[in-house]
Amino acid sequence: MKANQDQTPNNNSAECFSPRESRLPGEKELCSSSLEWTSLLVQTWNNPASSEAFEYSPSPDLSVSILLAGEHEVESFSNGSWRKAVIRPGMGGLTSGGKTNRLRWHSQNRERPKILSIHIPQFYLDQAAEEFRRAGADFYRGSFDALAFINPLILQTGLALMKAVETGAPNLYAESAAQYLATHLLSLHSEWKTTVSESRNPGLIADLRLRRVLEFMEHHYEENLSLAELAREAGVSRFHFVGLFKKVCGVTPHQHLIELRLNAAGTLLRESNLGIKEIAKQCGYHTTAHFAVAFRKYFKQTPADYRKR
Repeated sequence: MKANQDQTPNNNSAECFSPRESRLPGEKELCSSSLEWTSLLVQTWNNPASSEAFEYSPSPDLSVSILLAGEHEVESFSNGSWRKAVIRPGMGGLTSGGKTNRLRWHSQNRERPKILSIHIPQFYLDQAAEEFRRAGADFYRGSFDALAFINPLILQTGLALMKAVETGAPNLYAESAAQYLATHLLSLHSEWKTTVSESRNPGLIADLRLRRVLEFMEHHYEENLSLAELAREAGVSRFHFVGLFKKVCGVTPHQHLIELRLNAAGTLLRESNLGIKEIAKQCGYHTTAHFAVAFRKYFKQTPADYRKR
C-alpha cells in the first residue's frame, strides 16, 4: 500500500529538502517543520510493534533512519527478493534519493520501535563531492542504500538534531549539520583511489573579514541566517567556513548566534518592560517555549527569575 504524505510549504531551492514528507505507519512525535528549517527535515516516529509490507513514494532526498528504541527484525524488498536484518537501538539505515522503499518488520517482544528520520537534500552530497574533487582526491561515490549500519558519529549527530528541534535552534544549525552529515556519509561510502596534495588554497578568514562577519551577525542575529550568507561576508567557501570560524573564535557560528540572541534577551529583560513573549520574538525565537529552554540552559535560570533578580 502507499503511505500517506504530509505537505510542507513548497520551496524550489536546491538546498531545501523535498516538501513531501514520507509518513511511516505510526505516530509522529517530533518534527522540524515547526521551525524555519530548510536544510534538513528531522522527525521521530513511534511505530507499531509489527507492520505488514508498506511502500512509500520516493523522495529526491537521502533518508537516514536511526532506531532510538525497540529491537526488531526488519525486511526490505529489493531486486525481487526480501533482505532481512535485526535492528537494535543505535543502528541506522540509509535510502538513496529517488528510490521507492518497501518495508515490513516484526518485534519479538512487542516493543514499539521509535525511529529518528532525517532527510538530507541531494545538494549537500553534490557540494561535498565537488569539494573532494577540487581537493584532488579521486573517488567513487557508491550507493547510499543500507538496510542496517552502525556509526556512532551519525547517531550522536541525530540525537543532537533532536535536541536542537526541541530547543528551537535556528536553520544555521540545521545547515551545518546537513553539510557535516553529507560529507561524513560521502567519505564513508567512497573508495579512495589516490590522494594528492590540496591543489588550491581553501582561504583564511582575515581580521577585517572576521570583523565583518561578527558585525553582520550582531546586527542580524534575530534573522534566519544561513552559512552561505556568513561565508560570503567572510570571503571563503561555505564548505570551509565553519571550521575556520571555530578555529579563530573558539565556537561555531551557531553557538555564537545563540550567545548573541540570549545576551540580547538578557539586556531586554533587565532594561525594558517588554513581555517575555515579545522578547523571544525579537531575539529570533519562534515560540516562548523554545526561548525558555535555551535561556535556562545558558543562564541557569528562567527568564522570569532572571528579570526578578
